[in-house]
Amino acid sequence: MQATTHVNCEYIHKYYTHACFVAQWVAQQITSGHLEALADFQAQDEKAKMSHPSYEHFLPLLYAAGAADAGEPVEFFNEGYQLASIAMRSVIWG
Repeated sequence: MQATTHVNCEYIHKYYTHACFVAQWVAQQITSGHLEALADFQAQDEKAKMSHPSYEHFLPLLYAAGAADAGEPVEFFNEGYQLASIAMRSVIWG
């Protein structure tokens, strides 16, 4: 695994590329309103399976996405990474 450094306006994050790929894909699905795609995230590729080999840490996002109404505004916060492999992005709908 290769760690990469990403710099944005507020933070400097160091992350493994598979973690970043999956975090970005999830954010794209949420912002584009394709919430149903989240249920089958592991079908994306091996990076998704590496990031979430099981569902227990991903399920809270699926519950929240299922409770969101179509077209609700979405906001992300806490977009950092822990231990270079755990995306901490959180989502607020509404």
